[in-house]
Amino acid sequence: MTANLSNRVRGIPILPGLPTHIAMTQGNVYHVMPRTGSDSNDGLSVDAPIKTLTQAQTLATAHQNDVVLFYCEGYTAANCTDYQSSTLTWAKDGVHLIGVGAGNGFANRCRIGFAAAYNSANPLFYLTANNCYIENIFFYVGVAGTTPLGCVSMTGDYNHFKNCH
Repeated sequence: MTANLSNRVRGIPILPGLPTHIAMTQGNVYHVMPRTGSDSNDGLSVDAPIKTLTQAQTLATAHQNDVVLFYCEGYTAANCTDYQSSTLTWAKDGVHLIGVGAGNGFANRCRIGFAAAYNSANPLFYLTANNCYIENIFFYVGVAGTTPLGCVSMTGDYNHFKNCH
């Protein structure tokens, strides 16, 4: 039997344990696992997760309240970080990003980080979309380069960050 983290009521996924305003969605739920996923998967089940948040953003549909669940697959950085070789732009309105892990307030293990060789004058994460909910994500800039401009830049409106570091 396929593992399923959601139930459906009249075709609408209900995700237990998520904030009530996100627990029901008319959109898709994408599963991202940075260690065991593959960007050739569709990401619509935990049995076929995608690997990167870039691919999740490509697959998601704006204005549908799609939810991207980003899983911590262990304690070490290699098992829980989506490494970026360029800025990750979150550009689709109403596409939500939620880290699935312990939810620590400091150094959460659901991480977005620069690849070690990154050295460009850009931020790690650029939120240009509107109406996005982002929770339990650690934005980590720990690279050897001296020119990155920080973690998060936001030009979108009506976004909400909760328990992010």
